[in-house]
Amino acid sequence: MYGNKTGNRRRGPDALTKAIGIFAGISWLLVFTAFVLVTYAKPRMATLFDRRYGGTGSQTLDQSLLMYANIVLVLVIIVCFIGFLINISRHKRKTDKFSASIIFFGVGSIIWLIYNLLSN
Repeated sequence: MYGNKTGNRRRGPDALTKAIGIFAGISWLLVFTAFVLVTYAKPRMATLFDRRYGGTGSQTLDQSLLMYANIVLVLVIIVCFIGFLINISRHKRKTDKFSASIIFFGVGSIIWLIYNLLSN
C-alpha cells in the first residue's frame, strides 16, 4: 500500500565513492606533474642560432628532474594503491565498477620505475 520499504534508499554517492574519484583526480595531477618534469629533463636541442654561432645543445638528461619525476611516480603508486584498496572494499554491487585511471596509472608508474631502474 505504501510502496516498497526495502528498495534502493541511496541518495547519491557515498563517501567511499567520492574518495575513489578524489584519488583518481590526485593521480591525474601527479602524472601530469611527472610528465612535465620529464619533458623539462630532456636535452635541449641545438637551434639554428646555436649552429650558426658555434653553440651546441645539451646532450644529456637533467638527472635531478628525473629524480623528482621518479619521486612523484612513487607518490602516484601510493595514491593508486590506496584508491584501489578503497575501490575493492566498495566493489560489492553489480553496478560498482573499478576505476580505470587508478589501475592504468598505477601499473604505468610501476613499469616506468622498473624501466628507469634497469636503464641506469
